[in-house]
Amino acid sequence: MDLLLDRFSQLSRIDRKTARLENNCHPAATALADLLQAGLKARVRRGHWLGRNAQREDVGFAQHSWVQVEVPLPSGALILDPTQYVFTGEPPHIAITTADDRRYDAGSYRLRALVKGPIVMPPRRGKTMTADLPLETKRFLRQRYGKRDWSRWTAEEMHAIGNTNPQELGEHARPLFKALVASGRPALIPIDARREVLS
Repeated sequence: MDLLLDRFSQLSRIDRKTARLENNCHPAATALADLLQAGLKARVRRGHWLGRNAQREDVGFAQHSWVQVEVPLPSGALILDPTQYVFTGEPPHIAITTADDRRYDAGSYRLRALVKGPIVMPPRRGKTMTADLPLETKRFLRQRYGKRDWSRWTAEEMHAIGNTNPQELGEHARPLFKALVASGRPALIPIDARREVLS
């Protein structure tokens, strides 16, 4: 933790004596990713913590940032969290868990589904634009959202697709997001999802 606090205070330009990781999850995760970058593929993830919150027992979620590290495991990645202890009430430590830990909601897709329900494709109305998509992706959209002509799409359809969890879109996330960007509407994709899929 001392090495992490040193790097955190350097990156945040905070005096080491007053540096605190608590309530600074994003800069703490950034500092940890920076330390790990030398030998591992690490990146900061943002979303929500959906587990117990020792600070706010009345709230079942909190905005949060953590580090995801690619590893040769069935889960494909590990989560390293330098501030999880704030939620669990444990002594300060760097928590390590697998990427399928459901307390971590990257992009806040699960929280959004809990609050608003699943994304439903709107009825097709109004002006459509060309959707330059591979044939397999058009087939995927037909299976998932219904038998529409997916060589064209509306702004509302693009918005629904852009806000779908990339994991649910699978191998089709990249061509779909590339087509959204090419259509001049990259803002319809949450920035973290856009970076994850297209970078």
